[in-house]
Amino acid sequence: MPDTPSTRPDLRALFEPGAIAVIGASGRVGRPGHAVLEALRHFGYAGAVHPVTPTYDEIAGWKCLSRAEQLPSGVDLAVIAGGALRVPGQLEAAVAAGARSALVLANTAVADGSGGSVLDRVEAIVREAGIPLLGPNSLGYVNFSRGTAVTWTPAVETRPGPVAFVCQSGSSYSYANNLDPRLRFSFTAHAGQELSVGVADLIRYALSLPETRVVGLYLETLADPTGVAGALADAADRGVPVVAIRPGRSERSRRQIESHAGRMAGTDAAFEALFARHGVVRVTTVDALWTTISLLAGPRRPARGGMGAILCSGGARAVLLDDGEDLGVPFSDVSASTRERLAALLTPGTPVENPLDVWDGQNDLADHATRCLRAIVDDPDTALAVAFTDFGVYDPAGFPESFATALITVAATTAKPVVAATYASRQFHPAVMSTLADAGIPVLDGMRNAVAAVGAAFAFRDRPIGRGATEQVDCSALRARLASPAVIDEAEALALLGGLGVPVPRMTVVHDAVAAVAASVDTGFPVVLKTAGARHKSDIGGVRAGLRSPADVRDAYHEMAERLGADVVVAAQAPAGVEVAVGAVRDPQAGPLLMVAAGGVLVEVLDERRFLLAPATPDEVLRALRSMRLWRLLEGVRGGAACDVEALAHTIARISAIAAAAGPDLLEMDVNPIIARPDGCTAVDALIVSAREAT
Repeated sequence: MPDTPSTRPDLRALFEPGAIAVIGASGRVGRPGHAVLEALRHFGYAGAVHPVTPTYDEIAGWKCLSRAEQLPSGVDLAVIAGGALRVPGQLEAAVAAGARSALVLANTAVADGSGGSVLDRVEAIVREAGIPLLGPNSLGYVNFSRGTAVTWTPAVETRPGPVAFVCQSGSSYSYANNLDPRLRFSFTAHAGQELSVGVADLIRYALSLPETRVVGLYLETLADPTGVAGALADAADRGVPVVAIRPGRSERSRRQIESHAGRMAGTDAAFEALFARHGVVRVTTVDALWTTISLLAGPRRPARGGMGAILCSGGARAVLLDDGEDLGVPFSDVSASTRERLAALLTPGTPVENPLDVWDGQNDLADHATRCLRAIVDDPDTALAVAFTDFGVYDPAGFPESFATALITVAATTAKPVVAATYASRQFHPAVMSTLADAGIPVLDGMRNAVAAVGAAFAFRDRPIGRGATEQVDCSALRARLASPAVIDEAEALALLGGLGVPVPRMTVVHDAVAAVAASVDTGFPVVLKTAGARHKSDIGGVRAGLRSPADVRDAYHEMAERLGADVVVAAQAPAGVEVAVGAVRDPQAGPLLMVAAGGVLVEVLDERRFLLAPATPDEVLRALRSMRLWRLLEGVRGGAACDVEALAHTIARISAIAAAAGPDLLEMDVNPIIARPDGCTAVDALIVSAREAT
């Protein structure tokens, strides 16, 4: 069923309940049924609470019921806090009592003792009842914006803020709620086994909260790729940045996810393609995750231009310049008038450059730092400004306090983001950092993390609005061919692609030397001879290129036919250019994916590739190409002419459209290489594998 507003569950009973039943409630500290009640009490939950347990008469001031059947009508949320084997019975009782949603804490992926699975029984109950369920095996959620915490793990801070965090890791969820007092959340949730309510639903609910300005994700798999894609598209449409960390890039990590979480780890290619489509900021470390979230949670977005920065260390300035270069984050090119303004503030001889080392023995450091920071911020090319020092150290010279004063003062006089950042992430005296956070100024931990976060903010600022149009193709003939189990050889693959608008060389299949020579003359020299019917022809010596005369063709044909058979393809040799490889596969979670990489011998030299969801638009392909080292070759190096990248992008986008329209019988497609030139491009080799053939 398509994911539309009319088919999405109403989650208000789950996340904004007016009455809650805790079935399996406990008075024992450490038990989940006790932790949920303590969390509700700590957050000052104002609704009705009904602990259900035969063991106690009351817990934390709430009167207990001995059985779920005694629940009054109007319970919005039933929290099932008992052991796994008790869950089906407790859930059935809650549903019978009229509960409108449920949260199951226990891991129900266990045998039920009668040859079945507890998880299957829970799924059947929920499906029949038609209610939303978070979990099983969920630690719960904290709705900071609505003052409700239904969670096994506590959250000390209760004040709401702009960060929503959705994750598939229990420990990440637990730590997030108590990680840093500077972080303020609107909503946090642990998805659990996603039997009913999944990551997509959690993202959409978080987006519905007006406080949410950024969404953080910890993802291991895509239980609902279509739903997640739709939720990420909603975030993009609302202008809410999404920052995601996704483990599983290595084989060992994927095995760990599978064994630990009991789920299949989605291929990293699928996540890369999904994130690229929807402008998700991807990070690879937990430090970078929280630093980037902290910056993007601010109410201000960067203006046009680069990063302005002040520091109190020449050595740190050198490191900052390296980090900016490494991460591709531009510094603002301050104007001549700004440099004059700064020169009047600095000791004569001090370099007047951005980033600016402001310290040279000034007496009133706070005032001096304020004036320098304001000059940097005021420059038209400064998109945001960062003041670097170690704000969380004990410093009798007063650098942290002086820079904090400068930040707070300047932030009050500009609409641009003004940010604090530390040189190192080890900060043990947080008083100044807390002062800055309370003033609404993000404090980014660690110089390189801070630079990467600024780069993410710039990327979000510069994200394309709208995808553009996809290529349109009629793949009915290809789908019919894929339905046959017969192998598709290279000549047929190229012919099929050529018929669908992909530029391919002229070619003829021949069966003897006379026909080979005639076809070569008709095609025009130089030509290429390839053995017909075989795949991976280069591996068996089945390709002879650069044949420039009938004699060359005759000799090459006889040698090849003797080793590999009489059937040979004669093809026009494409002019030299930059070789690009394009592939398409059908991912079990995300559907058709497009891969773009360097082709030919460049594969070994430029070991990089990009994945996109298919069908991709020419604009998406161009952005992928620009992000690769391959782009420098396409632009032309050492006096070489630039390739027609527009033609290349349209060709690759057309291949992606073919892969998407071909249907599930297309197992794999490999077009390698496409030769890009100043006057266009040509696909000179292709492989198409049918799923029918593979079976």
